[in-house]
Amino acid sequence: MSKQFERLYDAWVIAFRDKYLRWANPAARPWEQSCRVCDGKCKSPDAKMVLCDHCESHNGMACLKPRLKEVPKGVWHCKDCAKKIKKDPGARLLSSVAENAARKRVELGDIPTKKIVQTKYLVKWAGLGYKHCSWETKEDINDDDIIAEFHKEKNICIL
Repeated sequence: MSKQFERLYDAWVIAFRDKYLRWANPAARPWEQSCRVCDGKCKSPDAKMVLCDHCESHNGMACLKPRLKEVPKGVWHCKDCAKKIKKDPGARLLSSVAENAARKRVELGDIPTKKIVQTKYLVKWAGLGYKHCSWETKEDINDDDIIAEFHKEKNICIL
């Protein structure tokens, strides 16, 4: 949700703050679901609309120059967002496609995990009660003789 907010805030607020657009201009109302190119006069059905991958502006395929015959596969940017990319090729526009892919990976649990095996010892600290016991690593204990004595008494072999 925060990535979507960041992307739309950049596209709807930051990008238009210096343009002083009037409400009559469809670009001043990016949240509307009508064609931004012709202000909805084309009456394009949803199947004939394309959404910008950055600002989510709705664009009738027949209103675009050049016209689109089919919905593009992958990432597509409106003319305003395409200008930003052309002006600064290194600009990283946030993408709804990348957002959705990240969300899908999280939902599927497709997060790379690496199993870490670490030996820890339960330490009872001298002068403190049992409620102050803590799990410590060999490096934290930093005394090989005490650890060797523990393993000798308990007949424990750590692999």
